[in-house]
Amino acid sequence: MREWLKNEKTVDRIAPFVAVLFGLIVGVFLILFTKNSPIDGFKYLLQGGIGLKDGQIDNLQKIGKLLLEATPLILAGLAVGFSFRTGIFNIGVSGQMLIGGLAATVIGTQFEMARAIQVPLVIIAAGLAGALWAFIPAILKAKYKVNEVVTTIMMNYIALEVVAYFIRNIIQSPHFDTESAKVLPSATLRIEWLYNMFDRANLNIGIFISLAIAAIYAFVLNKTTFGYELKAVGHNKDASEYAGIKVNTRILQALMISGGMAGLAGVTFYLGNTDHIAIGQLPSYGFDGIVIALLGLNSAIGIILASLLLAFFNVGSGAVKANLVNNVPNQLVPMMIAVIIYFSATALLFKNFIKKLATGKKKGGAK
Repeated sequence: MREWLKNEKTVDRIAPFVAVLFGLIVGVFLILFTKNSPIDGFKYLLQGGIGLKDGQIDNLQKIGKLLLEATPLILAGLAVGFSFRTGIFNIGVSGQMLIGGLAATVIGTQFEMARAIQVPLVIIAAGLAGALWAFIPAILKAKYKVNEVVTTIMMNYIALEVVAYFIRNIIQSPHFDTESAKVLPSATLRIEWLYNMFDRANLNIGIFISLAIAAIYAFVLNKTTFGYELKAVGHNKDASEYAGIKVNTRILQALMISGGMAGLAGVTFYLGNTDHIAIGQLPSYGFDGIVIALLGLNSAIGIILASLLLAFFNVGSGAVKANLVNNVPNQLVPMMIAVIIYFSATALLFKNFIKKLATGKKKGGAK
C-alpha cells in the first residue's frame, strides 16, 4: 500500500476524493446540527439528484435535469482547465460565457432561417464571440505581461454592460424590460426526442457538444505537438522559449481557445437550459468551472465527473430542504460544496499527508 501511495500520480488522483469525503462529513455534521437524520438527508439528496427511490430510479426526469445542469458546467470546467494547463488563470469565463450567449441570442431572435442552418450558426457564433472576448486580456498578457487575473475579471463586468445595451436597444422582450426576447424555435438547442425521453426535462444537444469538446480537449492536450507546447509553456515559460516554442503566441492561443469553450457554455445555457438572456445576471458557471477544474485535476474525464458531482448537489438540494422534518438552512448544500472547494484548493495539504502515510515518517524521523 505504501509503495502504491508513493506514486505521485496516485496521490494526485486520491486528493480530490479526500476533498469530497470531507465535504460529505461536514454535511453529516450540519444535518445533525439541525436535529435531522444524516441518512434521511443523503437519501433525499439522492432522490432529488438522480431520482433514486427505494433502490430504483423512479423516473428519468431527474437524470435529465442532472445532465442539463452538468452541460454548461462541463464546458466551463474545460475552459478553466485548458487555461490552467497552460499556466494561465482565466477568471473571465463567466463574461466570455455571457458574450457567447449574447451572440447566439441575437442571431436566434433577429434572424429566422432553416433549423439545419441556424443551430450550427448560433453555436459557431457563440464560440467565436467567447474567443474574441478573451482576445483583449490575451493580447495584454502575451504582449505587455499584464496580469490576466485582473483583466479577465474586469471583462466580466464589461460583458454585463454590453448585454444590458443589446437587450435595451436591440433584442428586448415585448413583455419584460430586463430580458431579451425568446429565441426562435429554429434556433433553440432543444430537440423533441430528448425532451420526451427524459420526461419533459429540457435536456438538449448541448450535452453532446460538451462531451465532444471534452474529447477534443483530451486529444489536443495529450496527443498533439500543439498540446505539448501549450503544457510546456504552462510548466516553464523560460525553458519553453529556450527550446524554440513561441511562448507569447501559445499564451494568446490558449486564452482564446479557453474563451471559445466558455462561449459554447453560453450557447448551451441561454439557448438550451433557458431561451433568453437577462440584464445584470453574470452566470455563476464560470466560477464553478474553477472548482470543477481543481477537483477534476484539469483532465477531461475528471472535469466531466466533477461537473456531474456539482450538478448532483445543485439539483438534489431542493429535495433535502423540502423533505427533512426540522428546519434546514438553504445554505446546507452550498456549504458542503464550499467545503469541497476549500479542500480541493488545499489539495497540496492532502498530498503531503498521504506522502507521510506512504513513507511512514514521523517528526522524529523515518521508521
